[in-house]
This record gives sequence, structure tokens and C-alpha cells, in this order.
Amino acid sequence: MSSNGFSEDLKRFIIQHIDSVEKLEVILFLFKHADTAWTAAAISEKIRTNPDSIAYRLVDLHRLGLLETSSEDQGTSYRFRPESPNLDALIVALAKAYAERRVSLINLIFSKPIENVKGFAEAFRLRKDE
Repeated sequence: MSSNGFSEDLKRFIIQHIDSVEKLEVILFLFKHADTAWTAAAISEKIRTNPDSIAYRLVDLHRLGLLETSSEDQGTSYRFRPESPNLDALIVALAKAYAERRVSLINLIFSKPIENVKGFAEAFRLRKDE
């Protein structure tokens, strides 16, 4: 376990693949409702956010191997169906972490861009010639 209480595998997954609280909420919503296929519009109504943004998140989560898709009259729908037991176990751990250590989890998500921005800014820092 790392200092924030997350396993190293979970922490790595969050750092590499969860870039927003919205994406976190989408995957946890689909995990919780795994028996139902959802469109971006239906998910956006449930979690009260922009359907275009949800559609983008869904495509990304599908690409990660977490969702299966199907085409219907109202558009593409998505269902939580991880490609591997390891991915399934990570999302189970993610849901548990969100329930038990929500603030730490959100802090981890928000700490990533700040580190990236600092690194980017550091690359352009003007240095005095010696």
C-alpha cells in the first residue's frame, strides 16, 4: 500500500487512466449498473453533466477495455464488461476506494495535472547564464 492507502496497481491505473472526476463517475456509474446498457445521453441525465463530454469518456473507457458497445436506434450504448479479470479487480478496488477514501482519490486525480503543468512550466523557465 502506498502512503495514500491505495495499492500500487490502483494508483498506477488512476494516474494513467483517470484524468477527471467526471470520468471516475462514469466508470463507477457503469460498474454499479453493469446489468444495463447505457447511452451517453442517458448517463448524462443520471450524473448531470454534458452528453458530449460523456460520449468522449465512454469512447476512452471502451478503448481501455472496460466497456462493451452495442448499436441501437438511439445510438451507441455501453455496458461495463472488462476484458480481463485484472481490469475488473481494479474497478472493484476503485469503487471501494471511492466509497472509503473519496477525498484522497479525488486529490490523486487532481494532483496529476499540477505535476504535469509544473514540469511543462519548468521547461520554459528562463535561466541566467553563468
